[in-house]
Amino acid sequence: MADDEDAFYDDESRSNPARPSSALDNVTRQNLLNIVLERTRNANQKCLIHRLIYFGRLNPDATRNPMELGELYETFFRSTVGNFQTEPVSGLLLVYPTYFMHILEGPENVLFDVIEEGIKGINNIIQDFKVLVYISNVPGRLFSIWTFRVLSISMRIDGSKMQESFENSVTDAITLIYKLSNELLKFSKVQMKSALDQLTVKYSHLLVPQDLIETLLGHKELLTFLEFRMKYMLPIHVTLHEELVWPSQSFPPKI
Repeated sequence: MADDEDAFYDDESRSNPARPSSALDNVTRQNLLNIVLERTRNANQKCLIHRLIYFGRLNPDATRNPMELGELYETFFRSTVGNFQTEPVSGLLLVYPTYFMHILEGPENVLFDVIEEGIKGINNIIQDFKVLVYISNVPGRLFSIWTFRVLSISMRIDGSKMQESFENSVTDAITLIYKLSNELLKFSKVQMKSALDQLTVKYSHLLVPQDLIETLLGHKELLTFLEFRMKYMLPIHVTLHEELVWPSQSFPPKI
């Protein structure tokens, strides 16, 4: 009996010869996720950082203090970071007389919470949210801290530029945001307050004009907060063909 078994295994080994050795067998391979996580650890980050830029219209019917919106966000971020023990947020909230623009950087769960709160209306102070850009896993922050400023003047643009295409309008807005952030990154956290006090004086040419925000709100190509949540934040539900057939069929089907 033992001889028969040995003969069986000999035949199997002959029919399935071992794979020849290769130089790649001794090479340690890494996937993209490992590389990203290693870069995060080297930067002393607890998680990946994402960037969300959105804007909207202030509710004209809500009795509000111009500082109230910034204070609400400030309280929300403080409580969120305390609950999740995660990376702090950074960015800049600009409150115009009629509109607002918010550049926000932080963990994904915090940004998604901001979107959820925005859908609720942030105490009905602001409305008509639209997402300008959402970037995952940014290599670096545009701002060292999060802060906000209330602009008492409405920055306006040339009337001819309001007739530009959707692509040009988005490009103009993003270009101004990046140029402003590059200027503010030159200052330390201590110097940031004095630099922001000069926004409407020294850096007025780098502020996104209120008219441009109004133009962007009219473009249907940009997603609202509700559309963004339905497309990127909710789980995917796939309806199988068998679920639409009644009575339900057995598997495997009977022939």
